[in-house]
Amino acid sequence: VIDLGTGANLIYPLLGASEAGWGYTLALDCDAAALKVAAANVQAAGLQDKVELRQAPMLAGWMERGPLGSALRPEDGNFDLLVCNPPFFASSEEAQASCKSDAA
Repeated sequence: VIDLGTGANLIYPLLGASEAGWGYTLALDCDAAALKVAAANVQAAGLQDKVELRQAPMLAGWMERGPLGSALRPEDGNFDLLVCNPPFFASSEEAQASCKSDAA
């Protein structure tokens, strides 16, 4: 499972691993601060073996590579499901500002 834009609370990965039996989730976000909080949440839930956090510059290169183009690695293999609970932004500028660490 891939969770695109997981955020600090990583709702889908935590629920999926603990309640639905997901074996592995790659949780992606562009914000390093959100991922730091997410790491603490994964640790608190005891799901380090089921959830991998990865910073991904999802906005940079969107048109050239797509939202996952810079996030996935060849060794990741195939995924069966992609989930996303996207934030809502009033403008592209607001979206860019939300990913302060998104540089490319």
